[in-house]
Amino acid sequence: MAAFNVKLSASFAVLCIIVPVVTPQFQNFQQGRGQTDEARKAAFRRQGEQNMRELKGLIASGGWTVDVDDFISKVKVSSKFVPKYNRTVIRSTAIRKDVSATDVIEEGLKYPGDVVNYNQDTDFLKILETLDPKNRIIHAQVTPKGGFDIPSRESVSLQTWDYEGDAFYFAYSSVDYPVPLRDGIIRVTTYPSGTKIRPLKPSGVEITAIINIDAKPPGGVQQEVIDIFTKYKQVSFYEEFFNYIQRKYASKKAGRR
Repeated sequence: MAAFNVKLSASFAVLCIIVPVVTPQFQNFQQGRGQTDEARKAAFRRQGEQNMRELKGLIASGGWTVDVDDFISKVKVSSKFVPKYNRTVIRSTAIRKDVSATDVIEEGLKYPGDVVNYNQDTDFLKILETLDPKNRIIHAQVTPKGGFDIPSRESVSLQTWDYEGDAFYFAYSSVDYPVPLRDGIIRVTTYPSGTKIRPLKPSGVEITAIINIDAKPPGGVQQEVIDIFTKYKQVSFYEEFFNYIQRKYASKKAGRR
């Protein structure tokens, strides 16, 4: 942890551009209703631990088919069908030599109340509740731009962080939380998803993201179409995100001199 020299705690979930079956995680939250506050938080922590295990397992697993391999941007996007979730899961990896892993992690651990806008598709991403130093409830909304007629989508998720060796992880999944659904906004379901952030030597960062989302496609649009859109959006997302990090933290460091 000291190697990253970061503060604590908000989100990277929108690597998904968008993030119904009753999963064990959802059952945990339903059972937690009416419990004491400490019991409720304990249920969240159990879900966060399970999400983290599943995220690390997905990142380390094999059998991925490469769909996008952009040599210039150093972004690779793969996918595979995972029977456990009965859906196609997407994995993206990006390398950027002129961005610090510490800055990326610090951005993911933002303070309560921060609202961020990483790229043109992100309407907002904010913290609803800090449960403890490692677990938060976050609310994100995305409106895809660029000629795609896809309505605004939002997600309410548990964010959990962890580190292992030189790698830092953020894990997510949807939660049962009292956020009213607004007119014209579709709420999507995020199954265990997240990111692995790893520093490169002598400088740079490698990010691996798992996108495991029921995007609830509109009208006659198929889930496969949304998946294709999501895969090809990864290149522009990473470019915008890295440029955002570069601008923000360069100005912060200049101000501290």
